[in-house]
This record gives sequence, C-alpha cells and structure tokens, in this order.
Amino acid sequence: MQPLPREPSGRGALLFIGLLTEVVANRNETFEPTFRSEEEKVTESHFIVTERDHAWMYSHRGDPAGPFKTRSEAIEAAIAEATAIGDPAAHVIVQNRDMQQETVWRYPEG
Repeated sequence: MQPLPREPSGRGALLFIGLLTEVVANRNETFEPTFRSEEEKVTESHFIVTERDHAWMYSHRGDPAGPFKTRSEAIEAAIAEATAIGDPAAHVIVQNRDMQQETVWRYPEG
C-alpha cells in the first residue's frame, strides 16, 4: 500500500478523509463510523461511584446524584436506585482517582 500524499501544510488527514468520502460516494454507500466498543453496549445501565472534592457521588447515564459523606453511603444509594429501575443489566462500579474500576454489585440473577 502506498502512503497517502501529504499537502505541504501537513493536512494529510483531511486529504485522507476527502479520498475516503470520494470512494464511498462512488460506491453509493453510506459511511458512518462507529466508536462504541462492545463493553459500552453491555454497560449502558451502570452506576459509577466516585469521590470528587472530598465528597462521594454516583452517576447513572450522566446524571449525578449526591453528595454523600462516605463511600458506603454512595454505594448503598447507587444499589438502591439500580434495584429500583429493575434492569437486569444494572451494576454498580466504584472508580478510584487513578480511573481503576471495581464492580461492587450486579443485579441479582433469576
């Protein structure tokens, strides 16, 4: 495969997108890139518990709840809401400051 020609201004990516658009247009196809991973598809009903500014909170689908004084209070509240929505895919994740995650609760099977 030959490298793509680069414009003197360094806008090779724009040139590539233009070429890709032209190829797709010539094939009468629609090009729609997808950026969702398999993990995102599986975890749409997750509750993420985090600590921010010395207060604990959780979020579900981008909606924050809190603040809570302790990690345990935030986890308990997230579990209560996850149980209330009744989604069998729901689970509660604690995310630390290093962005490492630990699943602490999953919706009961059966």
